[in-house]
Amino acid sequence: MSSDNLIEIKNLTKTYASGDDTLLILDDIDFSLEKKRFMSLSGESGSGKSTFLNIIGALDKGDSGQVISCGLDLGRAGEREMARYRNRETGFIFQFHYLLKDFTALENVMMPGRILNRPVDELKTEAEALLKAVGLDRRAEHYPGQLSGGERQRVALARAMINSPALILADEPTGSLDEKNSRVIEELLFSICRDRDVSLILVTHDRRLALLAEECYTLHAGKLEKP
Repeated sequence: MSSDNLIEIKNLTKTYASGDDTLLILDDIDFSLEKKRFMSLSGESGSGKSTFLNIIGALDKGDSGQVISCGLDLGRAGEREMARYRNRETGFIFQFHYLLKDFTALENVMMPGRILNRPVDELKTEAEALLKAVGLDRRAEHYPGQLSGGERQRVALARAMINSPALILADEPTGSLDEKNSRVIEELLFSICRDRDVSLILVTHDRRLALLAEECYTLHAGKLEKP
């Protein structure tokens, strides 16, 4: 693996069974992403964008091929290594925020760090700084039900950053938001990733948003293509 690359994928293939048929989702894909680079991925619904993202995030596995991310061969790693990779090396942002309703915004941001048994005082300081970075320092003690949709997604963004990951995986992070809140989230996402030297893979249907990335791909018929 090149020292400049954060991710290297070779001959990745993924299929799903559908009744008597086998659907080819990812077809012998080769791909690499350099450190600190931003990549966007577009394509029709059902084209395999989320599957591609989930494989890189160690939430799913390919049928064949090799996926190396952050120095870890995901096909050969054990469950403990993959769990640490998911929690330490990557940060996930989804279309839905998935905040824990019985925990405050601050506690939700701290949660991935608590899983790693990080010192609570250090973790709290970092979480407070991240909430301030997304403009929610005054809402730290509010629960998800007391926050707007845009605010909840900003908390999710802060949570994704709490363990200083090398890679952010964002799956339609603005898909459920209105235009105003979408712009806020996208500006924060790009600026925070840039400030922290974090690589980004962004799945989106929004072509304007996709074009903000340094590398733009479309997934079509199982193949990664550059528009």
